Amino acid sequence: MEISGIEHLIVTAGDFERSKDSYRELLPVPGMTLVQTVGQLQRYSAIW
Repeated sequence: MEISGIEHLIVTAGDFERSKDSYRELLPVPGMTLVQTVGQLQRYSAIW
């Protein structure tokens, strides 16, 4: 999969604790890496 042009991605989850593990598995597929967790915020980044 090739993605270009995404600068920001915001995903809102109703149940953060239940959702965060799913996003940790899903977001590395397009090359995104978890770089920061603060409270109920997880910040992912990618360098293409």
